[in-house]
Amino acid sequence: MPGAFQARQCGGDALVTRPFAEVEVRRLPVGAAAFIEALKEGQTIIDAVKEGLTVNPGFDLTTALRGMIEANVIIGHDANSLQSMEAA
Repeated sequence: MPGAFQARQCGGDALVTRPFAEVEVRRLPVGAAAFIEALKEGQTIIDAVKEGLTVNPGFDLTTALRGMIEANVIIGHDANSLQSMEAA
C-alpha cells in the first residue's frame, strides 16, 4: 500500500501513489495521514478513525475514504474485523 507522508515544507500531508506508470501526489485533508497509517498498521477502521480524530477533531471519514478510492489504494478488507466490532 502506498504511504502517506508529512510534507513539513508546505505544512500538509500527501499521499504518493503509482497506480500505473505515473507517480501521483495528492494532498490529504488534516487527519487523513494518521487514518491511512493506522489502517496500514492493521488497525480496525474504528481505531483508524480515532487516530484521524486525534490529529483533527473535525476529521471527515467520508472525504478520507473518497480520496483513497479515487487514488485506488484500497486493496481489500478483513471480514474478521467486522465480527470483532459486532462483539464490542
